[in-house]
Amino acid sequence: MKRLADAGQKVITVSLNKRPWGGQTFDQFETMIEWRKKADGTWTYDYAVFDKWVQMMMDLGVKNQISCYSMVPWGNEFYYFDEATNQEVKLKAAPGTEAYEDLWKPFLIQFKAHLEQKGWNKITRIAMDERGPEEMKAMLKLLNQHAPE
Repeated sequence: MKRLADAGQKVITVSLNKRPWGGQTFDQFETMIEWRKKADGTWTYDYAVFDKWVQMMMDLGVKNQISCYSMVPWGNEFYYFDEATNQEVKLKAAPGTEAYEDLWKPFLIQFKAHLEQKGWNKITRIAMDERGPEEMKAMLKLLNQHAPE
């Protein structure tokens, strides 16, 4: 990573959920945020890996932007740990569906608060990769409702 910083890298790339590019990359890209659905249906998020990665990159001088992939991953597949079943769940949820909103609304609220607490909210962006216009419109509607900044 130091070589990237020394070469002029300005943006930190992070994965919000597992396999944001659907496994089409050399590295599968595990999630940097652990998503856990509690037995009562509420959500918790562990930002430990995310925080360490971002801080390490910033310490190397890469600090202009944090690009977060992806609210619309390839295949619309999302992963989380379900405490009620004690298993990892793979959920298919397309933007604009109730399942998508139920997944992302609590995350966006908590993620926004976490970024504000860390002082990273002004440089963080939700990033996309070659998504269709209908998916983008539905995702942006949800994003603008719950994290318009």
